[in-house]
Amino acid sequence: MPNRTVPPGVARVFTVDQDEETQFSLLNLFQLANIDCRSFGTCPDLFDAADLKAPGCLLLDTNLQDINGFDAQQRLATPRFSLPIVFMTGNATIPMPVEREKVRSNSSLLRSEPKPSFGKFRLCRGDNFFGSQPKEIEMQIFRYFTLAMVWFNVVLAGWLSIHMLYDPEGWYYFVPGVTDTGFYNQHFIRDIGIIQGFIALAFAIGTFKPDRRIELWAAATLWLIAHACFHMWEVAVGICSASVLLRDFPAVSLPALFGIAGTLWACAQSKAAGRSLATANL
Repeated sequence: MPNRTVPPGVARVFTVDQDEETQFSLLNLFQLANIDCRSFGTCPDLFDAADLKAPGCLLLDTNLQDINGFDAQQRLATPRFSLPIVFMTGNATIPMPVEREKVRSNSSLLRSEPKPSFGKFRLCRGDNFFGSQPKEIEMQIFRYFTLAMVWFNVVLAGWLSIHMLYDPEGWYYFVPGVTDTGFYNQHFIRDIGIIQGFIALAFAIGTFKPDRRIELWAAATLWLIAHACFHMWEVAVGICSASVLLRDFPAVSLPALFGIAGTLWACAQSKAAGRSLATANL
């Protein structure tokens, strides 16, 4: 996992989790908050490579293959180690709160499974350690539904781009209503095809790059909104009849609405990540 180098004495967060998607999610989370983070897959890697005397804190998974988080905490229980530890788990069990009390830990992070990259990190204390499973399932369904809308835009824009660039004349006569807007112009059609290609790339890349998601999706959505508004303007001034709005809705207005929904969701996720980090620091 990528780690940044910072000057000595600068506070940083150390994370230990064997799941690479979780490591990636945590790195993105702290980068959004401008907090330096170093991520490790095992405790031995942490012991060998990390400067545990530096200021900061340690996020430690309780379920590791080599050594569990509580045993690692016992190993680190020396006067030279002063980092506070926050335990993480995606598989909470009944004995865990007991073990947590034994090591004098008063907080844990319960992470949702099975997709940490889209998961929600929440601070749990005392009797609230296990969280609400139905609510987490509902949030997961909402995430997948939003991503499905985004990928509708990816597929549609990608198909339009390929069709317009490869066969502009075929696209001109294939799409209903296009011939009514003016004479065939292959240069103009290919220009729009290039734009559609960038829109597809923006939505696709934003799916896998959470730290760039808002900018990419917002930029693509702005063009889609402008495109939809232009169609409405044509109806308003009498260039086209109102019936074309319904005819063009799946390929014009619907992508804009999906883009708005996806961008708002990305903004909400970014704010939630910031709140989770602030809560974890309490």
